[in-house]
Amino acid sequence: MKNRYSTRPIREPVVVPSCRMCATWLSLGGLLAAMAVLIPEKSDVLAAALIVGIITLIGQRIDYYRYTKLWLQHDRRIRQALDTARTIAWEMNPVTGEVFRTGSLASWLNLDPSITLNNLSESLAWVHPDDRALVESSVRNIVVTGREHVTEFRMFRADGNLLRILTHYRAEGEIGQPPRYIYGVHIDITDRKRSDERLRLLESVVVHAQEAVVILDAAPASPQQGRSVIYVNDAFCRMTEYEREEVIGRSLHFLRGPESDQETLETIRAALDSGSPLQVELQNYRKNGSSYWVELSLVPVQTTPDLLSHWVMIQRDISDRKSAEEALRASERAFRRMADVAPAMLWETNATGETTFLSRGWYEFIGQTPHAEPADRLVVGIHADDQERVRQFRQSCVVACVPYSVEYRLQRPHSGYSWVVEAGRPW
Repeated sequence: MKNRYSTRPIREPVVVPSCRMCATWLSLGGLLAAMAVLIPEKSDVLAAALIVGIITLIGQRIDYYRYTKLWLQHDRRIRQALDTARTIAWEMNPVTGEVFRTGSLASWLNLDPSITLNNLSESLAWVHPDDRALVESSVRNIVVTGREHVTEFRMFRADGNLLRILTHYRAEGEIGQPPRYIYGVHIDITDRKRSDERLRLLESVVVHAQEAVVILDAAPASPQQGRSVIYVNDAFCRMTEYEREEVIGRSLHFLRGPESDQETLETIRAALDSGSPLQVELQNYRKNGSSYWVELSLVPVQTTPDLLSHWVMIQRDISDRKSAEEALRASERAFRRMADVAPAMLWETNATGETTFLSRGWYEFIGQTPHAEPADRLVVGIHADDQERVRQFRQSCVVACVPYSVEYRLQRPHSGYSWVVEAGRPW
């Protein structure tokens, strides 16, 4: 019986009777038949013995086929389990270099089926040149020392891509004698190495990121506690001034303070309970008590569509942006106060021509209030004969992005029209 991966016969289990036993029973049957002829008075006894022998032989042959079938089924299940685990068990004769494997290494390399790789030299031809000396040295060491050995090396696939293999070696033999066989397993770790490289890359990005990265448990330990912190990067420690050891295992409630918006905190809690991603802005507090603003993003990590394993939180410090926004609002308030007391009518429009600001002087001149503004506010009160000319003049100067000055008549309540000069500057 031959194995499809090797020219060496599969070893049969010890419980299977050999063909020599069959030959022995046949010889014994011939001897009994001869004795029956020479000793006629004992022929009945000898015939009975012959029948017993034949029955025993038949039973042994039945056992042989039954045990062989069971053994082959067991062997097939072992091979299927190894194939599923991307693992090949192997055995090598250290003298001849002949290799027996439970699976096809050539199929891992996408080689032509005619290539068997059934000896060490053939296999080494596909090992990466930088790793061949390592493989040869591992084989020599196991032969000399008989100690278990582990080696990781690369082999070329037929398309030129690399296959990464982890190999365990063990020796079989008498103590103090050269091993009769070297055996072990090949494990395909290509996908694992690729995943490890991606994880190392991701870890490097997280560690060196300027934003604070936090990984939280999927669920709180109790309803009164928040979700515990599993990991924080260096940026989080710099941002909050807490050491990593002070944070791991705790919830982030310690970052709250008197100005932390309770409505935003409830929004975060609801997103965590529902498993929904979220992005909000929140005011937190450092270890020294000073406050800072963060743009907080929450992303659920799911191992399956129905199973949430962790939360990833990213906090970006936006304190400078918040300060700039507040300074802009303060400047806007100061501008409006100055515009309202200036002895002129001031206004502002956006790029589309929509009016965004009118000073108090404009409302007082035309006799209107901010709550009763028409759609085209800068045309209200202009003399009908001047409206189209003023509109076109404004539009052409805005398109050319040049300052302008134009005169027209503007109506005042209860006192007729007054001539005014309008000066504008696009920006």
